Amino acid sequence: MKHASQISTDWYQAFYDFLYSVEEFSPLRPLLPVTKTEFLDLKVRSRVVSNAKNHIQGLMNQPLRDATTLAFKYFVSSQMNLTTEVNETAELSNITNLGYTKVSSISSNQLKSIRKYLENQTVYVGDTQRNLQPTNLTEATNHNIARYEIHDLIRSIDIMYAATSDRFLQTAESYIGHPVIITNISSWWSFSGHSEPKNAQNFHFDLDDFRFCKGFIYLTDVDNHSGPHCYYPETHNLNKLQETLRNSDDPQGFINWYIKELRKTDYDCEMYLQSKPINLTGPAGSCLLVDTSGIHKGLLPKNNDRLIIQFEYGQTCFPQTPIQLIPFSQLIKSKSELKDHFLQPNVKYACQVLIDYEA
Repeated sequence: MKHASQISTDWYQAFYDFLYSVEEFSPLRPLLPVTKTEFLDLKVRSRVVSNAKNHIQGLMNQPLRDATTLAFKYFVSSQMNLTTEVNETAELSNITNLGYTKVSSISSNQLKSIRKYLENQTVYVGDTQRNLQPTNLTEATNHNIARYEIHDLIRSIDIMYAATSDRFLQTAESYIGHPVIITNISSWWSFSGHSEPKNAQNFHFDLDDFRFCKGFIYLTDVDNHSGPHCYYPETHNLNKLQETLRNSDDPQGFINWYIKELRKTDYDCEMYLQSKPINLTGPAGSCLLVDTSGIHKGLLPKNNDRLIIQFEYGQTCFPQTPIQLIPFSQLIKSKSELKDHFLQPNVKYACQVLIDYEA
């Protein structure tokens, strides 16, 4: 059985060879300042890639981010012979300009199938991803959040089909500019009845890849009091952040707040950004695509619990959680009519750290 870490190593070996063989991208080589042998070590690669992403974000360097995107685009095109057709849609315009967009909702049948599947899965609670403990849904309400494990999520054909639907995958490809890889799938309950937000219920930005976006499906009705996704428009755009920095009365304070404070207070966000966030609400089945490198949070629910599922679309083959891939034959056995969908080249590329197509 294949493992995601080996897929990742093979992908990065090919990218390293590409970067050091194409002279056009030689200015990007300092982002990977190690030998190929060192780079293929998972711990070294994790550190080097993390440093590279932090370097770009810390400098708020949009041209450098764009240059890396161009390199990944050429790499995927030349090495995998894959391209993407950029569709100029309202959804693409929204996420490009604002950092978020609503996309078409899933059907009521899809919603019911995913909800039914999750009802039979174990939930986990804990302050960090490393100390999660299994529990039942009743006991889980004593915590702010309860999560489902990716190992369980990828076994659902309905979840995987939703993750690879055009509403998400095609729009993500158009936004990123080349075929993308699904590096993580997650789902969690956010419970009402708690007085203090925890972790991602405070404002922050994600740094999961050089460029990425995340698809969300609300599996419960979400209004302003049910824990909507809350987002500061345009904060995904490093050029816009540079402009905000230049206009700031306290540039050093802005830099310290943006770079050094992982969890950011509502007051500081409004003070430094000189704007207000928006709440993204919608009935169960509503779908969002968001560049979460912008400043955002999931609001603490006041009246109703919220259930959400999230798909992450990235540029690099770097799975957020090391997993054993699900056999393709096992995945589609309940719905063989979806076989052709999952065999589409861009879908196979997107699912490479989740599905073992040879099993």
